[in-house]
Amino acid sequence: MSFAPAVFLVILSCTEEEPPPPPSKQGLLDGPCLPNGGCNFPDLVCRNGLCQPVEDSGSTVVTKRDTGTDSSSKDSGSDASGPRTFRATLVASPNVTTPAQGTALLTLHTNGKACGTLAWQKLGSTYGGAHVHQGSVFDAGGEVTTASRDGGLEAATIAWTPTVDEANKLTTEGLYVDIHTQNYPGAQGEIRGQIKADPAAGVQTCP
Repeated sequence: MSFAPAVFLVILSCTEEEPPPPPSKQGLLDGPCLPNGGCNFPDLVCRNGLCQPVEDSGSTVVTKRDTGTDSSSKDSGSDASGPRTFRATLVASPNVTTPAQGTALLTLHTNGKACGTLAWQKLGSTYGGAHVHQGSVFDAGGEVTTASRDGGLEAATIAWTPTVDEANKLTTEGLYVDIHTQNYPGAQGEIRGQIKADPAAGVQTCP
């Protein structure tokens, strides 16, 4: 008596997890423009919905979104009873020579929370962290909060609930943003910028 060989078929199924979405490039080179129709750096402009170098020619440059509303409305952040908006332009710290630059956009909301975005480029050495500090122009002060870097991008998120004293300093140019690097780990950082009120900065959404 003979037997036919048995054949077994095993089917395995597996489900691969979706990779996480990449961090947002909003306001950065070749990324989508910010909600206010601008970009994070002075050498970038909003063109056809994307941040492009100023020197490029071709399409029409859009420098400000036309909303059809008065620029003093609450949406612009200029109304003291609504969200208050701020900007910090980061350049070389005292006694530092670097081509690096950065921009922070912050909003102080009516619920007491402060949040925003930070973007930078051309750091002279390895990124070491970014913070909001207390201190006037050229002074090095204590740390207020630490920015959270957005993946491997040259960007970070700032979010915290200021104390009454910190909120007062925020509205009177008593806080600054800095970026520390391997070569400049101190409280001044490689680049820094004083936080100043700017109704055109656009309202930033808290996470």
